[in-house]
Amino acid sequence: EAELVTKFCAKDSKDAEGTQCKRPEISYGVALGTTVGYGCGDCTDGEDAVANCETCTESNCNSIPTDKHMCYTYTLKDAKWVVSEEMSDCVSGDDDKEECNMPEDLDVKEGYTAEGCGPCKSEDKGCKVTEPEKNAGERAALSLLVTVLPLLYIML
Repeated sequence: EAELVTKFCAKDSKDAEGTQCKRPEISYGVALGTTVGYGCGDCTDGEDAVANCETCTESNCNSIPTDKHMCYTYTLKDAKWVVSEEMSDCVSGDDDKEECNMPEDLDVKEGYTAEGCGPCKSEDKGCKVTEPEKNAGERAALSLLVTVLPLLYIML
């Protein structure tokens, strides 16, 4: 996959509104489609609109989107999915919902190929979508238990 490079478009002195810029539509760090690069102009090819293209006129608008939210990530270790200790930045893209994902069953390695950021892949049947920061699974219940047990001991 070729790396996308942003391109600065200077304001056209003949155009009071400024120059239009274009870039590929981005979803979770991946460019959708392969027909559009970063450049000056709009998202048309003659009379036809180009799919998976974003047009903008603001300063530096044809750069890579940087909307971020936090998710735990998962790695496969000893045939079991293991959640990360810390959350990671997940960079969403154009019109992406802020979502995280996680395996439905930590003991089943098939059916989950995602890593925690964004929605589940269509082929992942063992994946579930959560809100940002809510994909820790057992970690959240365990941390609550660790907090409550000493309090219960003191009360007895």
